[in-house]
Amino acid sequence: MSLFRDAIFRSDHTGIFAPALLRSPQRRVPDVGVDLFFNIDGGIARYDARTLQLANGAPVDAWGDISGQMSAAVQDVAAQRPTYTANMPGVAFPGGEHHLRLPPELEFSEVEAWTIFLLGDRQSTISQTWIARGSYRWGLAQVTNGRATWYAGGQSAGLSAIDSWPLGRSVLVLSSDGSSLSGYRDGVELLPPRVPGPDQGGSEPATLGCRIDSKGQVDLPLQGVIHDLLFFNRALSPVEINELSTALASDWGI
Repeated sequence: MSLFRDAIFRSDHTGIFAPALLRSPQRRVPDVGVDLFFNIDGGIARYDARTLQLANGAPVDAWGDISGQMSAAVQDVAAQRPTYTANMPGVAFPGGEHHLRLPPELEFSEVEAWTIFLLGDRQSTISQTWIARGSYRWGLAQVTNGRATWYAGGQSAGLSAIDSWPLGRSVLVLSSDGSSLSGYRDGVELLPPRVPGPDQGGSEPATLGCRIDSKGQVDLPLQGVIHDLLFFNRALSPVEINELSTALASDWGI
């Protein structure tokens, strides 16, 4: 079962985050509301690093969903907690096992419609992962020499062009309409729609800043910063993706 199959959604189109009125104890995940991010509906979670207001370099163990509809991303191992910077708010992963685990409510299947936005600051050319579920069941990743790769269902859809994913800040988007997968950077579609591979399942947690492999080991840790992360329960149109990418970048002064 997954969030998008099981949750009872309510959209009041006010931009105010409010949970669904119905509750069912039989459901594995809580019912949530569906609201607006940047005047685009279908938003279910937003993790905005500016809400942390922590001192430079202070390690933290949780990154809350500011919409109030999802649990926090957490890391309960002190030595593996990420740090946040005052000058450039975000989730900084300077290497090693510094990562956050996303809440189980955000688990979903490739055969459902969804869109993920991630505002990241790439600070290294080494292989690294931004967001992943299981053995790349779904995720956004950057690998050596600027090859940007989107994963879903165990099948990768990649860009082989050198420096297609430049150093610095980019708005990265992974979108599924339930039958095909598309990838975008800064509002521009970089991949033609691809049919994802079979759903690999697996028990590995969804993570920010690394991949957890089938043995529970950290793989491809991120060397960069994650500023903002948004989840939608539908496939946004190319026009909406472009508009939201522009608005998100403007919101962060990019």
